[in-house]
Amino acid sequence: MEPSISHKCLKSCSLLIAVLVVVVWTTPSLTYPLFLRENGLGASKQHRVLKLKSAPNKDDENSTRALAQKIIQKTKKSNRSSYRGGDPLPEVLPPLIGLVTTHHKTGTVLFADMFTALCPTIGVDLMKVFRVVTMGNTTLEYPMKYLHSSNATEMIGLSMHGFKEQCSGEYKCDRFNATCRLPACQSVDHRDQSYEIVHVVRNPLEMLISGFLYHREVGASLVAQGSEMWLMEDKSHLLPEPMAEKFKGVPYYKQVLEELSLIDGIKAEFLVNGAQIFQAARNYRDSKNRAGVVNIHFEDFELDFQGTMTRVFKSLRLTEKAPLQKLLKVASAFDIRSIPKEILAEKVNIHVTKGKFDKSFIRKLIYDDLELREVFEILAVEMGYQSAFPDGIQH
Repeated sequence: MEPSISHKCLKSCSLLIAVLVVVVWTTPSLTYPLFLRENGLGASKQHRVLKLKSAPNKDDENSTRALAQKIIQKTKKSNRSSYRGGDPLPEVLPPLIGLVTTHHKTGTVLFADMFTALCPTIGVDLMKVFRVVTMGNTTLEYPMKYLHSSNATEMIGLSMHGFKEQCSGEYKCDRFNATCRLPACQSVDHRDQSYEIVHVVRNPLEMLISGFLYHREVGASLVAQGSEMWLMEDKSHLLPEPMAEKFKGVPYYKQVLEELSLIDGIKAEFLVNGAQIFQAARNYRDSKNRAGVVNIHFEDFELDFQGTMTRVFKSLRLTEKAPLQKLLKVASAFDIRSIPKEILAEKVNIHVTKGKFDKSFIRKLIYDDLELREVFEILAVEMGYQSAFPDGIQH
């Protein structure tokens, strides 16, 4: 007599349950940092390659940190490698006709998205560069992504970390001492370029606030995507006492920001990432009177998007490739001012903080801190602004 269908099903299910019990019983469990577990990374390939034979003590904080550090070491090389995708790099790069260089939180996403849409329509290749570029150098190093357009014979470059510098003694300066740090470095300039450069800077106060919110509010999402893995590194050596001792060995900088008071978190952000703001100020100083370089304030895109983008296109000589109105039509899709705030908060690139947070309270905190206020006023003037607080502070 043939077994019934229900009997077959029961037999199969029993076998499946037995197999699962064996697998669960014999597979070592791992204790992952909280944000990794919350973001569903516990079973990812990154963790499986660790091949740990035993589970860390769940209550042992050092074991969790040690595991996080192992994850960092396994992923750091791939996450920070220079080339990250796009089309294959050609053996011989086409000549560079223009370069846009930005800094952290000064419009990198705007230009990356806009050029990705624009370049194919005008028959120009696009190369994104991961690190600093040497002002005037005709060869771009450290390509991050290359996008090829049909029949392209020329290329636009996009760098996201400003101009290379030579420094002497900046490490001797107090980290809040602008009068010491500003003259400590000079931008390197080869002066042999055959192309135009657009250099984008932003009010240094807004650079700090935007970076602080970016790292604090979306840090877990970034790491979950394999981006900004440095947020897990120990940055306590850059912090003053008693913060340095308190957070010594903590591998995720984002938690440092979360546990500190708001003003201390802002200071920690400046201590860790302020070098980029000082670099932007020095790059502006060294290029503002140099032929072949056009400095643009990021705020100009908010005041007059089309007019400022017109300056960009004319400076890069892209109007020789296509009519200005065609260029502006493509660019207009990336004008953040035209996107409703509720859509901006949900759908715009994760790197963009504009329109997602009320920053006025943070501006007041910084204004009320005399040390921070002084350094940002000095930096703002160095970058061509009348003040870091142009609209005043509402008390």
